[in-house]
Amino acid sequence: EQNHFVRIRNLGEHIPCETKLGFGDCDLEVTLEYPVFGVAPGQSAVFYCSSSSIVWRVVGGGIIQ
Repeated sequence: EQNHFVRIRNLGEHIPCETKLGFGDCDLEVTLEYPVFGVAPGQSAVFYCSSSSIVWRVVGGGIIQ
C-alpha cells in the first residue's frame, strides 16, 4: 500500500493528502488531512509517495493557485 503526501515548504513536514483531477487540463485538487497555516498562491507543492519498501519518492509537483 502506498501513502500520498505533500510538502509545501522546503523544510516543511510531509502532510498526508488526497488528490483528484481538477477542472483544467493540468489542475489537481488536493485535500490535506489536516489544516496547514500559511499556504498561499505562488508557493510550490511537491508530492511524494511512501510505502513499506520505499521511504520517500517524489511523484510530482506544481505551483499553488
